[in-house]
Amino acid sequence: MKRRNDLLWTVIVFICCICYYHPSMAQRQLEALNRGVVAIRSTDKHVFISWRLLGNEPAHIAFNA
Repeated sequence: MKRRNDLLWTVIVFICCICYYHPSMAQRQLEALNRGVVAIRSTDKHVFISWRLLGNEPAHIAFNA
């Protein structure tokens, strides 16, 4: 009987640990940035220009160029 109780408590603790440390509970750390242009030199003669994506925007967002 003691072995069954030990196993039960082990399973309960394991499930609680999984639920507590689940990645969906993690908060994304955000900076207070506004929309802005981002320019990155890709070669000596070319520059990549884009808009800054904000942390709370959906993953499927797109911009018209």
